[in-house]
Formats: sequence, structure tokens, C-alpha cells
Amino acid sequence: MADNNNEQKTREDWFAGPSLGAADDSDLDAAIEACTEAIKTDSENADAYYTRGVCYVEQGKRKVQAPLCSRVMMFAAERMKDRCELAIKDFTRVIEINPDYPDAHYSRGVAYMLKGDPDRAIADYDRAIELNPDNGLVRLNRGRAYFMRGENMRAVEDYGEITGTIAPPPPRETSRPRSRRSFWSELRRRKSETGLAE
Repeated sequence: MADNNNEQKTREDWFAGPSLGAADDSDLDAAIEACTEAIKTDSENADAYYTRGVCYVEQGKRKVQAPLCSRVMMFAAERMKDRCELAIKDFTRVIEINPDYPDAHYSRGVAYMLKGDPDRAIADYDRAIELNPDNGLVRLNRGRAYFMRGENMRAVEDYGEITGTIAPPPPRETSRPRSRRSFWSELRRRKSETGLAE
């Protein structure tokens, strides 16, 4: 009986959902199934598409964390990409339904990052920041995407905007990427200028 109540609750509250990071795989499968049923009932249900996309991303991340050998790791990486593709489709549908849904832009950016596409991720993060400029998590992830592209100073700017400790640098005449070493050197220099160095 308890299992039926848990399944019923999942189906009734699918869009609110538990913390997906704490959910086990069967919870994610149940949430995906519930969202799919809700979408069949109402194809314009942005919350159902969004929640299902988040579940796909979570499943993809888990598949990569469990590998034991290189062959399994390759399969897990492919599985993650497949899940991210499904998530991107769902987040894109949310954006078609409601272009001003900042979490959909952010989450699609996360899925693009997991696929290794920082350019598309940055475009989505930019739109999410436009819609909700106070979300530091979006800036953090955009900084990671810039770092992944080798644009270390732009990453430092985003990290500084989150912490409020590092002033954005003046515009540079060159946009050549710096090495990781110069990224950390610049970060230490700026911290020492603001009095945050140890």
C-alpha cells in the first residue's frame, strides 16, 4: 500500500518533485513517466517538459559517475549524451511555449555543457541572466563555460560578479585565450589588489 501511495504522490506532484539529486533511478523513471503522461494530456505543459528534461540530465550525469572500465565508460558517456539530447529537446520545447522561462534556458545550457558544447551553453546562460540577473548559479556555470573555451578572463569576471570581490577588468585590445596558469595568476593578483590575499 505504501508503494502505491508513493507512486500516486509522484504522479500527482510530478512537477514539484523531490530533490532530484537525492532521487534514485526508479524515482527518476517514475517522474519521467508521469511527465510523459502529463504531456500526452496537455502538449503545452511547460512544467512537465521542464521536469522531464531535468530528470534526463540527472540520469545522464549518473550514468557517467558509475563506470568501472573503459568500455563501460564509453557506453556511459554515450548514454549521457543521449540523455542530454532528450533534455535539450524538452528544454527547447519549454522555451517555445514560454520564451521567458529562465530555468529552461539555464538547464538547457547545463545539458549543452555536459555534451561539451560551451558555445551553445553560453548563449543559453546569457539569456537566463537577461531574464534573471540575480541568479549567481547561472553566472558560475557561464564562467565554467568561458573557462572551457579558454576565455579565462571572462570566467574571472563572472566569478567576480558572483562574489563581488573582483572588479571586472578593463577591456583588452586582444582576445587571445590565456593559459590556465595565467588565469590563476590573474585571479591571485586581483585578490591581492582587493585585500583578499592571505
